[in-house]
Amino acid sequence: MKNSIFLLFLLLLALTINNYSQWQISSTGLRSESVSALCVRGNYLLAGTSGKGIYLSSNNGVNWVQVSPIIGVIKDIISKGDNFYAATLNGIYMSSDNGSTWVLTSPVDLNVYALAVKGNLIFAGTQNNNFEGNLYVSSDNGTSWEKTSLVNQNIYSVGTNSTRVYAAGFRLNIRSAQ
Repeated sequence: MKNSIFLLFLLLLALTINNYSQWQISSTGLRSESVSALCVRGNYLLAGTSGKGIYLSSNNGVNWVQVSPIIGVIKDIISKGDNFYAATLNGIYMSSDNGSTWVLTSPVDLNVYALAVKGNLIFAGTQNNNFEGNLYVSSDNGTSWEKTSLVNQNIYSVGTNSTRVYAAGFRLNIRSAQ
């Protein structure tokens, strides 16, 4: 009995490992650009590039279509509800139609590097050349943005869990708040 369970365990382990060892190229229609951000929601995938905007796949990455050539360098893409948000060096853009159109939702002068969602809040980590970036928060789906208490720090990464928000960046140890 123990041998049978052990053999079953080994078989399941081998099958699981094999599923992730067969990577395939999924870039038909996606130019040979550097992909700097990726967001997945259901069958929709958005790929942000370093200079050629955002590409959309509605068939699990088989084919890609450029949906936004003018946004610029994409640093991060997140999904919240029915909306997608893109962090760019020109601010935060939002799409409410699966990436077909994008609208600026933040001041243009924000260099946004990271986005994260916690409940009904969206957090944005920014930086500028004077090392005075900030962590911003929106409670109205990006219509307005307010600085949090984490100011004058370049923030390149933001993460959340059910109870905390985490931020990290240039010369900034990881910080957290509830």
